[in-house]
Amino acid sequence: MSGIEDRVSQAVKRGFDSFKSLPKYVIFLWCAKIYYGFMHLEVQPRDGSTKLPEIPSLPPDFLKDCAWLLHLLQGFRKRVLVSGDRSLPFSVIRVPLQIGKDESFYFQSRHPTIVPGIAVQMGRAGVISVFDDFGLMEERYAHRFAKVLDGKALHPIQFWELAGRLLYMASLHSFHTYFTLVEGDLDMWLEYAPFPEPPGKHSEKTEASWARVFAAPWTRLMTNDPKGAPFWDAKTRKPTTTLMKRGRSFNEMRVGDDFP
Repeated sequence: MSGIEDRVSQAVKRGFDSFKSLPKYVIFLWCAKIYYGFMHLEVQPRDGSTKLPEIPSLPPDFLKDCAWLLHLLQGFRKRVLVSGDRSLPFSVIRVPLQIGKDESFYFQSRHPTIVPGIAVQMGRAGVISVFDDFGLMEERYAHRFAKVLDGKALHPIQFWELAGRLLYMASLHSFHTYFTLVEGDLDMWLEYAPFPEPPGKHSEKTEASWARVFAAPWTRLMTNDPKGAPFWDAKTRKPTTTLMKRGRSFNEMRVGDDFP
């Protein structure tokens, strides 16, 4: 796995433009490997010092739901060729970020359990990826956010709000994927046909709750609420956002002295 790790590491060190120029499949493999590692630790947790088993937070059969992801993760050790109704079975969104005085403080990751996806903040580069949505999150981003956010360096709060909103949208959609697999020593070919399930009902309040949870570690620095900003106006019963102003122009936020 070091080949992929080194490519991502060097690109992040060179800056966001270098990170953005990496092939999408490289970012997907790196994100999916991190996600699968987290899930494995929740299914089979062990004490960090004694290595003794601990009580799992996920049932043993949870990893069976990651079977499709494991096929794609073979890209770490061989060439994986895919074909199907959509060009790629995953989504990857990369955005430039702002940082404060201590760059080491701006390396974090978060993932939901009910969505095979992850958001990672790496200094001045941020990435949000969903592993089995066949480009759906990219479509949602393009439709709802891209016109305003593309090319803008986001404040950490804005990035995590965006991650919460996009991963919530991804949670409303699932696919049954039928595929044919042919595998050799050096290559694997996957032809797939995704069939979408009926989508879940969208809730503005639930979306705001996801945004609050993802952004909470940062919004606590700017509010007195230990839960962070709610992204929901209880009086008007309408969502609020740090991403856009009322006229849907970009809301310029700068990392100030109150951030590390």
